[in-house]
Amino acid sequence: MKHEWSARERSILLHLLGTETSTPLAEIAQAVNLSERTIQRERQLLEGILREFELELSWQRGRGLSLVGATAAKQQLREDLILSAEAIPTAEDRIFELAWRLLFEKDMLKLQAVAKQMHVSPSTLTQDLEKLDRWFDEYHLEVERKKGVGAQVLGLEAEKRKLMINALMAHWDTLAFYRFVRGEDEYIPAFLKTVSCDAMLEALRDGYDYLKSHAFERMDDRTIMRVTFAYGVQQARLDAGFFLEMYTKGRSDDYLKVARDMEVALGTTFSMAERVWLAEEANRLRSLKEQMQEDEEERWVMQIRVHKLIHHVSLIHGFAFTDDAALEKGLLAHILSSLNTQALPDTDTVRPHIDRDYPNLRAAIQQAADIVFGTNTFTEEETVFWAMHFAAALVKPVRRREYRALVVCSAGLGSSKMLVNRVKQEFPEMQNVVNSSLFGLEQHRLDDYDVILSTVPLPPLSVPTLMVNPLLTTEEVQRVRHLLLSLPQSFQTKDVKPHSTMLDFQELAELVDTFERMDRQFDLVTLDNSDRLEDILFDIGTQLEERGLVESGIQLSAQLLRRHEVAGLGIPGTKLALFHGRHASIERASVFAFDLTTSIPLLMMDQSTEPVSRLLVLLAPEEARDVELQFLSAVSGSLIESEEQMTLYSTGSKKELRLLLHDCMKHMMQDALHEK
Repeated sequence: MKHEWSARERSILLHLLGTETSTPLAEIAQAVNLSERTIQRERQLLEGILREFELELSWQRGRGLSLVGATAAKQQLREDLILSAEAIPTAEDRIFELAWRLLFEKDMLKLQAVAKQMHVSPSTLTQDLEKLDRWFDEYHLEVERKKGVGAQVLGLEAEKRKLMINALMAHWDTLAFYRFVRGEDEYIPAFLKTVSCDAMLEALRDGYDYLKSHAFERMDDRTIMRVTFAYGVQQARLDAGFFLEMYTKGRSDDYLKVARDMEVALGTTFSMAERVWLAEEANRLRSLKEQMQEDEEERWVMQIRVHKLIHHVSLIHGFAFTDDAALEKGLLAHILSSLNTQALPDTDTVRPHIDRDYPNLRAAIQQAADIVFGTNTFTEEETVFWAMHFAAALVKPVRRREYRALVVCSAGLGSSKMLVNRVKQEFPEMQNVVNSSLFGLEQHRLDDYDVILSTVPLPPLSVPTLMVNPLLTTEEVQRVRHLLLSLPQSFQTKDVKPHSTMLDFQELAELVDTFERMDRQFDLVTLDNSDRLEDILFDIGTQLEERGLVESGIQLSAQLLRRHEVAGLGIPGTKLALFHGRHASIERASVFAFDLTTSIPLLMMDQSTEPVSRLLVLLAPEEARDVELQFLSAVSGSLIESEEQMTLYSTGSKKELRLLLHDCMKHMMQDALHEK
């Protein structure tokens, strides 16, 4: 049973499959980013389609929508929705199709003809070839090009086969492969649908039928798929006239038994070189972890699987995680790190927080993991920490007050105005933008601005400065974005109140009360940490939750993790990182320092990576008072006042850190009195 689902239908139904009770239309609309009217219109169309799955779309006024039917029918629907999404070709599929065509061409592949067959321009095909170069290089293969003639792949046949097996492993989910070997041809990967591969597909089914009936040691979904792919690729290459170079190493009869048995059972005859090659693949019936630990060149396989994992979680959970590059990067690093860790992490403390703050997220991740990696390849204990990365993507961005920007340009009012408009267009949070000429710079109080953008070189200034083009190119937009994210400006205050000649005793009392409270709750805590940042941040969140400073430790740790993944938070040249933010889960503004017993490598604000052994954490509620924001801003600003201050923040004792905080308090008191 297969239906061509639209993106709207898929998102609505996957959301309903994740709930057992009726869901209000408003909640569905918010989750899938559609209007209630659109969902009502789609409901009428879906009712007829769902009857084919023996399901009913129940509508109750005042309560909402629900799916009614047997569990098996719902599972069938879920599989159909997920597999239909996989059938949509992507740009990545086009690149793998090109690789497949190259690998099965004995002579030069004529690129002009191939571009026409693939319905792309020759320039697009050239760009695809450039992307393939690095991938082929990992297998010691080279794409030789001859202008006006074409391209061909040079290298050993064994390496070509290994590349092809890994390509199938990366793109063929266990669920889709299972449906394929049961006779459903539509579930082959999209990049194979437009190339000649009948011999391989037939061999895959034959090989699977043989292997599934033999109880190999530690046989699981992904490993039986790998050996099946090895046999299928081997048959396809032999059928196309590609043969292995002679193997010089000998193997025992016991080692070759699997290959010999397959020859007899499947009615094929191998040369000794082919027999040894297949035996090597067949004797690799190991777990995914063991494969990834030993095969470093297969890192890209894991990268593609992580990409597909995020895609599936998006479909099942009903949230678009797929556009989040930081999530993919962070999750890939975590999984690769965990593959080299023998002991499983303790999830007893993390799991309740995840389930409380993000219901159904873990279930979506586990289901997606079973589809992409095979059932139980990764256990619940291992995927609990994956949920922290997804939770970080779900945390809404911190609502900030407007950044204050000064634009400096010497080319006249026209280009200056052009840059101002571009800044406002690209950065909604920088609507407070003032332009100035170079000679008019002295007329501005630079402390009133958070960042200065200039089209001309400027002398060293106390405010972060970037030189940009008046048109503000895409690359420069990214540079400005990284600068904003690295600024400790989450604590910006409202406009300064006009000066008064009278003392405001209430304001002074508020200052003293805030300083006394924040000084009393400040602490320097030593963490017996692991080498994973998410573990450290969760430990910090839990401790602050226990102290009553945050409502949800898991939400805080997700927010801090998110901040680190988007932009480096380490101070270059020190062992200190500044984690800061505002969030609704934070109850009270606070300053804390955490020393790590084991330093960890972290991304710095200048995009380098250095070891860090202390985290300075500055936090404020979403609706923090001005005095709290002023104090936290003063603390973050004092970090870079001098080398001595920087050293004290990085290595100072609790007493020395308190003295630094007291200096910030004194300056604020003096400023408050001076303004009167």
